[in-house]
Amino acid sequence: MSVSFFQLKHAQDTATTSSGAATADPQLTASAGVEAEAVHEVSAAEEPFSPIPVADITSDSISLSARGDEKLKDEVESLRQQIQIAESQRREVINVMTESLPKILPNVLLNKREELLPMILCLISNHWDCAARDNMSHLLFNLAKRPDAQQRRAILEGFKALAKSMGQDRTESELLPPIWEHLSHKQDERRVLVAEAVAALSPLVRPALRASLLLSILQQLIEDKSSLVRAAVAMSLSALLQFVPDADKFAPVFELLFRLLLDDSQEVNQAATQFLLPSFLDWARSCKYPFSHVLSVFMEKGTLVLNSVGLASASDDNEAIAADYDIRTPLASADKLALTKSQSNTLSLVLSILSNLVPRIKLEVLSDGPFAVWARAKKVESREDEEGMISVLLRQAEEFLDDPRLQEWRSFLYVKDNFMAFLIAVARAVHPINIDIVWAVCSLARDLNIAFGPVISRSVFRPLLEGAFGRSDARTHPSQIIQRQFCRPLPLFVIGVVSTWDDESLVLEQLLSLCVESSTMAGYWRHAAPVSYALDLLCRISSCQEVVIEALCSLTRHAKQDVRICACRHVTSVVHQIGTLLLSRRVVPSLAAALADEVFLVREAALKAAGAVLVASTDGVVVDKLKEALDHVVERAEREDISVLVRVFGSIVPKVPAHMRDYYILPKISSLSTAAVAIQDPAQRMAFAMLVLSCLKAFFDEATLMPVFNHGQDSLSMHLVPSLRNVLRDLDPSDTKVRDVVQDMIIRTNSLLPEDKTKAAPSATGANALKNLFAGDKKDLFGKKDSHDEKEKKKEEKGWDFAVGAMLDKRKDKEKEKEKEEAHKAEAVAAGQPSSSAPDGQNHEGGGEEKGRSSKELERDKDKEGEKKEEKPSGFAGLRRGSLSGKKSVLDKMKNVLYNVPE
Repeated sequence: MSVSFFQLKHAQDTATTSSGAATADPQLTASAGVEAEAVHEVSAAEEPFSPIPVADITSDSISLSARGDEKLKDEVESLRQQIQIAESQRREVINVMTESLPKILPNVLLNKREELLPMILCLISNHWDCAARDNMSHLLFNLAKRPDAQQRRAILEGFKALAKSMGQDRTESELLPPIWEHLSHKQDERRVLVAEAVAALSPLVRPALRASLLLSILQQLIEDKSSLVRAAVAMSLSALLQFVPDADKFAPVFELLFRLLLDDSQEVNQAATQFLLPSFLDWARSCKYPFSHVLSVFMEKGTLVLNSVGLASASDDNEAIAADYDIRTPLASADKLALTKSQSNTLSLVLSILSNLVPRIKLEVLSDGPFAVWARAKKVESREDEEGMISVLLRQAEEFLDDPRLQEWRSFLYVKDNFMAFLIAVARAVHPINIDIVWAVCSLARDLNIAFGPVISRSVFRPLLEGAFGRSDARTHPSQIIQRQFCRPLPLFVIGVVSTWDDESLVLEQLLSLCVESSTMAGYWRHAAPVSYALDLLCRISSCQEVVIEALCSLTRHAKQDVRICACRHVTSVVHQIGTLLLSRRVVPSLAAALADEVFLVREAALKAAGAVLVASTDGVVVDKLKEALDHVVERAEREDISVLVRVFGSIVPKVPAHMRDYYILPKISSLSTAAVAIQDPAQRMAFAMLVLSCLKAFFDEATLMPVFNHGQDSLSMHLVPSLRNVLRDLDPSDTKVRDVVQDMIIRTNSLLPEDKTKAAPSATGANALKNLFAGDKKDLFGKKDSHDEKEKKKEEKGWDFAVGAMLDKRKDKEKEKEKEEAHKAEAVAAGQPSSSAPDGQNHEGGGEEKGRSSKELERDKDKEGEKKEEKPSGFAGLRRGSLSGKKSVLDKMKNVLYNVPE
């Protein structure tokens, strides 16, 4: 006889309604007690987590109605039997499901297995055997071999439902062991499930286990090789911290946080920054840690890096200081000066975290002030209320700076003395070549100054940073010598403080003063390079570019030549970041005026700045204006200016666009090299030829000595080859190595041209070239009258192109003779004559001695003749043969000679 759950429930309700009548009869009560004891014996054998408490049902059933004792006993016995049958059937069903479910699960589709979750949870909750419950728990964890995010979410929901119904004891004894066992599972998704289970169960276990077992699981998973697992650790740790009241765990939790923030994976970094870091800060605050302590632990990490780097050497040598900011630092030296990847990552992380904490620093400092008692008692209900409160506190803080109670404002003094001291230490220790770190520390100082406003910036932070790079001492003690590390905080002052002021006239005044002092103050900190470096960084801020250009353009007209020189050098550093409008309207006109300056050093600096503009700008208006200014320089024909211009052209050839290279620089170099024939002094002419050669080598590939740019054939034949010939004309006759290399460059360039262009007529030189180039100018290249000796004139008229053509013809004739000789030998062999027969036109029968000699003797003589032919003649012929045959030794020799040409 089977009894349903609803029948049992009806019997229980019936027993409850008749309980009043049953208690009125003592005999019924006594007999019911006997039956109750029997029922309790049955219920004692059952598990405590049985869903239907049998004892409660039977005890409520003993007061049914005031009927006879026998009838009551029969009904109670019948009810007890029905309950036992129902319980037996329940256990049988649970056994069948427990045995069958592991066999059914593998045959269920993966995306449908979550439908089995209620059944698995029911079995875990109701089964009386601990081993069977453990098996079901493992089955729940292994529901999918590689569970995706949705499947993991369903499994975790089941875990939380079980933990809530089972209680803390059974959760810790039955659910945590399978989680621990899957720590080293080979599937990444399973280990992710472990990390996520820690977060799901953290509020459902005892507090002691949260800070011990659960935290230990995450500490082991942080070593996992999978970035997916480490990102899950960051997310789970942020959830776990909300339930860890133990303040003693600050150090290990901070180490976990810092490792996750330093992780190589962007996914892990993002999870740690967005979720774990804010959770850590809130947790530290709930543990009553002062905010200064949180800042100090991050700054300690950066200080460890600074201690490993060491401070800069205290050198008073201006050249040594300028070398720190030289962008042409050799790579070998740069590797020594640059931070390692680990050092750079750690410092970047610390500075990034501190930058993200600036809003919190502002709020903590302002709310901690002696004037902010009312703010600490006020309840902030919205974002607008908080912003309004901060605005009022900031105004009160600006008025409080002159108050005698300022020393009581400890959080503000911590930022002023400790936080800014850390930024200055970073700026001093890091070499300028690590520009990303320098920009990061400057940006952090800028964010801090913007947060506290221009009043606090000018009155508090400005004196600190001026003293950091020695500016305040320079005014009072101008005879002192600045040390190297004191130059490095200059960008920190310019970007971190000056750029934050809301009055543009004050910013302009400060930049003008800074540039003038750095270029005129003798002895102390007369270093233009750090100022150029700082202005370059400042121009990264688009809103500051106009005021920087305004300052520099006005300084190019300064009364002191040192200031004008430094202004042009600063322009060279910043033009690559300036927009086209500022270049066209302000920079190019200022440089044009500086190119006409009466002082050569000013013109030299302006020429270098003009080259930087040509590299930085592709705007046609800017380039045309600058070309016009450079043409005026060529027209004046000052020797020093022309030499600087050639050097500038050589430095920018690899960087400028192709049309600028082919249609402006190369023709200009060709014209200048042609006009150099008018130089009277042979030493000056040879020096200028070497200078032009150093410029032309930028047009050739270092490995092959072939032109590397996409010059047209006209550009090669009309400009590049004539320039090389002019260089060869003016080189020192005794310098055979360089001459041979130039000759080989000519041949290699000619090999790219059709034969008719290799024998082109020589270009005009001397006075005619000057007239054509300068359109009637009366002076030669260096301001002297047009004259040269007849011997030089005849040499030019002959032309190097005919010499090269003759060499090529001679080589072709030799190749033809060799082909004829080989053809004659082949005919002799076919006719049965000796292979050493003479070529056409010779009497073979007349050589009686040769006819009587053996074939071995003839072969020996042939080898001797071959050895004589193998001997390379000295000079150009041997070098040319070696290069044309493609031998590496000769090519390497030419490269060494060419690329070690003195500048």
